[in-house]
Amino acid sequence: MKDGVERKVKCKDIWGFNYKGVLFRINSEGPIPVRLMTEAEVCYYENGFAHLKMQRDDTEWAGFELGHGSYLSRNIKGPIVPAQFKEGDEKSMSGIFRKEYPELEPLFNCIGSGVEMDQTRQCVVDFEAGLEVQKLAREKE
Repeated sequence: MKDGVERKVKCKDIWGFNYKGVLFRINSEGPIPVRLMTEAEVCYYENGFAHLKMQRDDTEWAGFELGHGSYLSRNIKGPIVPAQFKEGDEKSMSGIFRKEYPELEPLFNCIGSGVEMDQTRQCVVDFEAGLEVQKLAREKE
């Protein structure tokens, strides 16, 4: 809504939006919305269609037909890639991302093919927690 007039905006024309206090970015794949779940050493996102349905319907779970379950970016402004890191893949968006950020290899190995959302979530949490522990250990030295 702008100036009291409701308007439709194509996803491909925007970077992202806030809905009910939640940040959604627009991934070029589709283009489709992805919901920012965590922002730290990496940004972790989940399928925006599912999260928008959950907010609209006030439910704890919703499926989706387009896109992937989860995504990563190096930072909030960086390109978003599916969180699917298959061994030997150097051609997909995820494979290129993996090659660009070798310091994230433990995270990529944990996520693997990215089929199981709960595993992917846990991999991100564990990776970030491990970095925090390393940081605290360096500060004590």
